[in-house]
Amino acid sequence: MVTNASTSETSDLYMGVVARPLINLRIAVCRNAIQWLVQVRDGERHGAARWKTCAYVTTRPGPIAAVRRHGPLSERDAEEVVDALPSRQQASEKAYSQK
Repeated sequence: MVTNASTSETSDLYMGVVARPLINLRIAVCRNAIQWLVQVRDGERHGAARWKTCAYVTTRPGPIAAVRRHGPLSERDAEEVVDALPSRQQASEKAYSQK
């Protein structure tokens, strides 16, 4: 379990992160578990990384286009990232943490 996990979707410690295909790109589940958020790193605030949502998607194919649009991933790599997502947008029990 991650200490100091956050419920703020812009926080670097947001507990809904389910994939991080690039250092400056991540996919998270929104706090209401109704859609995925494709987010890009948006600088720092108070010494911690902040994230900006660049796409809100509700279907599994949706993140492929968003990930490719905002990160230098091939179609195959983007599909692999999306294939690894949960079948539904549900908050993960384990928070993602970069150590």
